[in-house]
Amino acid sequence: MAPLAKFLLACIPYRVPLYLSTYVIGKTPLSTTSAVISVLAGYLAVVFGTKVLMTNRQPYKLTTLFQLHNILLSSGSALLLALILEEIVPRIWRHGIRHAICDQEAWTSVSIYVVSQQLVTYSSSEDGILLYY
Repeated sequence: MAPLAKFLLACIPYRVPLYLSTYVIGKTPLSTTSAVISVLAGYLAVVFGTKVLMTNRQPYKLTTLFQLHNILLSSGSALLLALILEEIVPRIWRHGIRHAICDQEAWTSVSIYVVSQQLVTYSSSEDGILLYY
């Protein structure tokens, strides 16, 4: 395990359940069609409902909230990028690009980071809701 990953695991007071660290159909968040459709429908309802609600009102000044939200998303994405590069770059150096991308062994250690990046991406959908305020 890479040094940054070891440090982060030592700082976390609990262990992440298996379904959050690997892709388990039916257990991992948004791993079923019904879950994805319900989240998408809820997101669209909130966005368009907020648009209708705010049509005759002045927009709120949420600059600080936007900045905090973007700082958190950028920091999370930068941390995940550092963790992924920490795993992939040594593999590329030792075995080449094909091994680092295509080998089964390469993806088992990086899969938790890919799942985490997907969750960060889904949380960035809050931008669409904040746009109407």
